[in-house]
Amino acid sequence: MKGSLSGERMVSDLLGFSAWRRLSARRPILTLTAPLLLLCLILVGCTIGPRQLKGNRLSYNVSIQKSNNEELLLNLVRLRYMEIPSFMQVSSVTSSFEYSLALQAEGGWARGDGYVDFPRRFLNPLLKGSYSESPTISFTPLAGEKFVASLLTDVTPQRFWFLHRSGWEIDLLLDLLVRRLGPLQNPTAFEYEKPEYLKEERKFQQFAGLLREFLRRDDFSLVYPDPAEKLPYELAMELRFRNNAEARSFESLLGTELKLSPLPDGRLLGQIFLSTKGGFKRQQEANLEGPLLRIRFRNFVGVLSDLINGVEVPLGEAEQGIVRRAAVPAEEPSTGAVHIIVHCVVAFPEKSLVAIRYRGHCFYIADNDFVSKRTFAFVSTLLALQSGETKSTAPVLTLP
Repeated sequence: MKGSLSGERMVSDLLGFSAWRRLSARRPILTLTAPLLLLCLILVGCTIGPRQLKGNRLSYNVSIQKSNNEELLLNLVRLRYMEIPSFMQVSSVTSSFEYSLALQAEGGWARGDGYVDFPRRFLNPLLKGSYSESPTISFTPLAGEKFVASLLTDVTPQRFWFLHRSGWEIDLLLDLLVRRLGPLQNPTAFEYEKPEYLKEERKFQQFAGLLREFLRRDDFSLVYPDPAEKLPYELAMELRFRNNAEARSFESLLGTELKLSPLPDGRLLGQIFLSTKGGFKRQQEANLEGPLLRIRFRNFVGVLSDLINGVEVPLGEAEQGIVRRAAVPAEEPSTGAVHIIVHCVVAFPEKSLVAIRYRGHCFYIADNDFVSKRTFAFVSTLLALQSGETKSTAPVLTLP
């Protein structure tokens, strides 16, 4: 009996030793697990920074653009209500983020009694991580004499030429930026109620349409001379007419006589010289190959004021005197194109280019209205040109 017990004890010890050897053989695997996990965490942490840079930059860019569009639309609606526009600039955007990764391991060892439990060892890895972002956006109100003067200063001939060369349509530039060109007058939105202004507006729109047609067939060129030459004009229009009848029709619309020169292909070349400076004797003293006409441009506020006819208002506000009625005689509607339409509804639409809530209503530009979207983009570009490099003051509003 004693010998049998000793034999069973020996077999049990051998089984326990065998299990211990199997677990001991796994020690290298368990030993390598922690360094491998730590290396993976380090590699993952190294890729978080570039990803955050890409994601944050695009997100802030989209948000700032959306905010600028909403502010511009708000000021357009304010002018419809004869309120003073106000602009703010995002002076700085600071974003800091922190992340931490930690790897912990809990281990244990149990000897076992050789009969019920085998000797065992265990390792429990534990991964901990945290991430935080702290953006700070600073706004600066654009005010002061310099900024206000830039918005009330007329567009220069150089900027008019620059906008034309950048691809904006000549008829859009003439209709929005030019107040007068020679005998042709471009009335404002609230001058259509006078019959004489309505007639002038028709002639100006016809002139702009002709220039667009000349440009389409590559028979129009706008020249901006070097200011260092000190010429008596600041812009020059060169036109090629197909025949004499087309040239005479253009002369009758402009109210002046052109000096035509024949071209080898049978067409006629005519020039019109434009200057923002007044004076009745300058054309005689200039001795130019064409008429010298005076051109007057609008400022940025004048451009916005010319677009307020396209801002819809709630029913009854015009009758109550809250807004001024932009009167256009129904029997003689204006021939000028409506460059922008701002809808007024109660609730926000599903899709829109830009939408704001003001005076209890939603004002928005439809996303499928290409003409309004084009005009809105042009006004935004003009604002950036006219405002220039305004020196901002210390931030007065910071949103952490």
